[in-house]
Amino acid sequence: MSAIYNELDYLFKDVNSPIIKRIIEMQLDYDRERNNNKIIYNKNIEYYNYFVEFVSELIKNIAIKNNSISYSRLFSRLLYDGYLSDMSNFISTTQEKYFIDIKGYFGIDIVNGFGCCRHTASFFQDVFKNLDINGKALCCFRPCTTKDDFQYKPFTSTANHVVNLLEYNGLYYIYDSLNKCYYYFNDFITMYPYIINDDNFSLNSILYYKPYMDMIIFSISYKEILENINTFIKNCNNSSFYITSQEITDILYETDNIYEKSNDILNCFKEDSKKYTKHIIPENRKFDF
Repeated sequence: MSAIYNELDYLFKDVNSPIIKRIIEMQLDYDRERNNNKIIYNKNIEYYNYFVEFVSELIKNIAIKNNSISYSRLFSRLLYDGYLSDMSNFISTTQEKYFIDIKGYFGIDIVNGFGCCRHTASFFQDVFKNLDINGKALCCFRPCTTKDDFQYKPFTSTANHVVNLLEYNGLYYIYDSLNKCYYYFNDFITMYPYIINDDNFSLNSILYYKPYMDMIIFSISYKEILENINTFIKNCNNSSFYITSQEITDILYETDNIYEKSNDILNCFKEDSKKYTKHIIPENRKFDF
């Protein structure tokens, strides 16, 4: 039976195929909710966008100049040290009761101090877009255990994770901002993790790209999906030029050194950001701890 999550049933097929039409219908439903949210949460979104600009400026000023890997590292440091939250903390959770989940603006949850992959990836995407850097969110399947990597049959699982595209020196990689892990493309569907000797990084399983979900929640056209895939294929053809684990480690080490010496800037940022963060979370969605 055909399914929207089986890439064999819709990739490189006619745009008028039943599955593509079904995906587009789901995309339009999602778009209607997103547009409705723009009206309902207009002021919250406005202040969220101001805050994204503020965060982007901080990252640009502290991180290694024009280095997307350094930017991504700094983003995760700010996230887990609570600088992006009005609560001055961030708790990674999958408990839906803590989520606001304003469709189209998942990054708002980060300001509330809670989030899962879709929230961190969305905030990351918004920040990188503000920096004029490609940081698109990508939906994928992430096996729950390493053992599942070998049991997984391509094209049979639904999307369950969101990561970000990362461009560095003309080639594309993946950054998992929730788990703080970097990946390289093995092919246009499969992404392998870099092994990095860093206590702040978790060794993750292989990821598998699930473009149907990108179309639905990020409003990407089928044409754009095919363009993405062609880009990833070209990327793999240049795999001999991929950055090494050691090169990534060196960038992370240098970024951490800069970060640790930036307490004054960070403290000022935290204080100044309150003028934005206090207006972002809808009053009826704040948690009273």
